[in-house]
Amino acid sequence: MKNLEDKVSDENIVEKLYTWSKNYVNYKIGSIAGLIGGSVVYYINREHGFIPAAGAFGKQFLYNLFIGGFNVKTCEKLATKIKSKSIAIAASTLVPTFQAFAITYSIHKFGGTPEAFDSSIWQVYVNIPICFAFGLIYRKRYENPCKND
Repeated sequence: MKNLEDKVSDENIVEKLYTWSKNYVNYKIGSIAGLIGGSVVYYINREHGFIPAAGAFGKQFLYNLFIGGFNVKTCEKLATKIKSKSIAIAASTLVPTFQAFAITYSIHKFGGTPEAFDSSIWQVYVNIPICFAFGLIYRKRYENPCKND
């Protein structure tokens, strides 16, 4: 009979958690968004020194990795799970865009940003075309799986 330590070491908890989380987060797109967003934030904050700018990069990277990756995964699920193509594309565009706005607005509002709404609304204009494009890509892959290998 194995003791608890052996059971825990036999089960790679980190690997299982990562595998499970891939159902909810697209890490590839989230990482790309994190590098882009983090770089922009680093550039904006570079005059304050390396450490503050690097900290801002890190926070933005993690935000984009998890929240951006979550929104892209939501987009993928909606584009491929809804039967009607037009409704699937509309939902995969609008739902992740609203999610992104709501999460960002909440962070700014509860974080005390003076212009929380204005600091958040701009991303709607960025996310609509991005989510629309991803929705189209995921739907096309869903409808034509053999052509995407």
